[in-house]
Amino acid sequence: MKVWMLSFESVYTRKVGGLAEVPPRLSEALSRRGVDVEVYTPSHGLSRTTSLGGEVYRIVVGGEEYSIREYNAPVKHYVVTGGVLEEQVVYSWNLHVKSLIFARVMREYYVHRALRGEAPRVVHGHDWHSFPALLAINAESTERNFPTTIFYHIHLLSHESMRLQDLTSIVGLQESNNIRGSLGVRSLREYYELSGGWIEKLAALTSDKVLTVSRGYAQDIVKTLGLSSEEKVDYVFNALTLTWNEVLEVASKIIGERDPFEYETRRLVREKLLRELWPAIRVENPDPEANSIVNKLLGEYKVSFREPFKRDGPLILLVGRATRQKGVDFLLKSMDKLTAEIPDARVVLAVIPLPGVRDLLEDAIKSMLLFPDNLRVLPGYVGREHLLLLYYAASALLAPSRYEPFGLVVLESMVSGTPVVASNTGGFRDLVLDVRKHGVSGTGALFTPLDREDMINALKNVVGVIEAGGVISAKLRRRCVDFAKEFTWDKSAEKLVGLYGFK
Repeated sequence: MKVWMLSFESVYTRKVGGLAEVPPRLSEALSRRGVDVEVYTPSHGLSRTTSLGGEVYRIVVGGEEYSIREYNAPVKHYVVTGGVLEEQVVYSWNLHVKSLIFARVMREYYVHRALRGEAPRVVHGHDWHSFPALLAINAESTERNFPTTIFYHIHLLSHESMRLQDLTSIVGLQESNNIRGSLGVRSLREYYELSGGWIEKLAALTSDKVLTVSRGYAQDIVKTLGLSSEEKVDYVFNALTLTWNEVLEVASKIIGERDPFEYETRRLVREKLLRELWPAIRVENPDPEANSIVNKLLGEYKVSFREPFKRDGPLILLVGRATRQKGVDFLLKSMDKLTAEIPDARVVLAVIPLPGVRDLLEDAIKSMLLFPDNLRVLPGYVGREHLLLLYYAASALLAPSRYEPFGLVVLESMVSGTPVVASNTGGFRDLVLDVRKHGVSGTGALFTPLDREDMINALKNVVGVIEAGGVISAKLRRRCVDFAKEFTWDKSAEKLVGLYGFK
């Protein structure tokens, strides 16, 4: 029972977002169930800074030498090195070429292993960057009659397209190659023309199974891709990357033996964090371009995110990438109304800058000047201990995404005992049980996406319960922890083993 996991991110090599957690965590859980899993990921410059293990394969593509090398991690990892795959920016302007070169190397390596009787039973690719490799392996397994099943795992739907010419010239496929798909065995050209070049559509047509990360997002995928059979689409929940004990270990340095769910205990941590510890918060940007943009903007507007809040107040936290998808721009435009309704709100945006979001980042930094008593922006990766304190101290996590497949930060917040106010979309519908409907069995509140009034009303409701203190406040926090604990990688792996067809 051999499985290959293909991903452009891994928490053990290079991490940009939540994608990095899923392939290795699932692989570890599958390994505990006796599945032989190997994770394959591009180097993204890792080979230049880290000592890699032995070389298992080498190939020359376009005059450049590429190799697959072992990497020491809790689950088998192999890093594909060389040429364009050494670019340090994971999602660079050259991403299409990186994806195609990765596919070429994996195609050749698949044939190499299969001819030795070592073909994997399943090749499981994550997001569109890994799909060209899945397509190439599909072609080889179909034409050579190797028994390999193709799983395509969508973490976030993309509108990316790809030219047929690039799939043939770079990956080494032929337009006449037989591909196994929804319509049976057809040529690559036929399936490509049916997809119109849209990668997600081509992936849905030519994969044996399409997976995603939540029930709600699976419904969105069926609708968006226009799939004729819902049976081809299923979901495997993401799971916790954080535990209550880890949060408590950090918080205990401040609260000692106090009840960690009591309002006054949380307020103690919040006030200390917002007023005393704030200047020491670590924020890093491993991407040199992002780091340069952040420093330039902070200097240009003469503002410091390390300026502590002058007074304590309900902490509303947003964590994630600095993108429109995450609704960062929507929150910034809502700050005037939010502060009018909750005047003592302390809003913290812990956002990760990505290429192409300079304008959004600039708006966020300028907003600190407009709301000096209410807003702080942490532009980068926040140090783990400070991030856990933010989760623990918050009155609510705010997740105003336009769309969201799952939302790992929601589980991280809940397992810290902090309820979530989120837009009613995708995976949030599976995770956030509205207290206005479920009472003390709830975990937060949902609002209509991009509806400012609805968002603020939901915030006022949840923050009001938390800030009132007493038994109900503590019960809500405990309920969040208990609910989040149900999402484990072992449960997800158990479902995945069934979908793979392994006995």
